[in-house]
Amino acid sequence: MRQVHPCNQRLGECGQIAHVMDLLDGDLKRRRHISDADVTDAINWVERIALAIGTVLG
Repeated sequence: MRQVHPCNQRLGECGQIAHVMDLLDGDLKRRRHISDADVTDAINWVERIALAIGTVLG
C-alpha cells in the first residue's frame, strides 16, 4: 500500500492553502514552488490560531 506523505494528508484538512500560497506576487498565471516544509509551516500556523481561538472561547 502506498504511503501518503503527512503534509499531503494534513493539507486536505486545512482547505486549499497551496492554491493560494503558490501565487507569485499575486499573479494568477504565475506560481512558485511550495516545499513540504512550506506546507507544514502553514498548517502549523493554522493549528496554532485554531488553538488560540479555542482557548479564548473556552
